[in-house]
Amino acid sequence: NVSSLILVKHTSALTLKVLGVIKDWLAILVSAAAFNTPVQPMQWVGYTLALFGVVAYSRYKRVQTQPSTEKESLLAVPVDDDHDDHNYVSANDTSEVESLSPSPIA
Repeated sequence: NVSSLILVKHTSALTLKVLGVIKDWLAILVSAAAFNTPVQPMQWVGYTLALFGVVAYSRYKRVQTQPSTEKESLLAVPVDDDHDDHNYVSANDTSEVESLSPSPIA
């Protein structure tokens, strides 16, 4: 219980729940391998869905904890300009859109 409190203090309650799910998977896998406990196909489907949820949560948290410049680089879209592989435009970059807009008539 003390370790759970320390974990929640430094992370979040959701992280504690995710670790609990991982602990359950390990118990199930060890039980199935060591004691030949049968695992039904529907149970495997449930475990797989839970695994995808943990992976999705981990990716979301990783993106949320990155500085905004790194987030923007994840959203960068390659620009095919003279076939140069090093030209990228950020998804939030509006400078090219502004340069294409018509100038006001005086």
